[in-house]
Amino acid sequence: MRMGWQEPGLNDDIGMNIGPDRVDLAELQEAEQRFLRATEAHVTALITPWWQRALNCLRPSRGPTAS
Repeated sequence: MRMGWQEPGLNDDIGMNIGPDRVDLAELQEAEQRFLRATEAHVTALITPWWQRALNCLRPSRGPTAS
């Protein structure tokens, strides 16, 4: 970051992107996937009708299936 402050200012949006040549974001991939799964579950819960959620609570859990 310190080196970035010493570079001249940018005049376009393309220059605002931080490429893999500057920062390796590979270690964030697992956290990103967890975030996406949690977000999907949250949105699914929001858009599932109340009566369907109630029926799902009443149904017995099947548990893992044998393969």
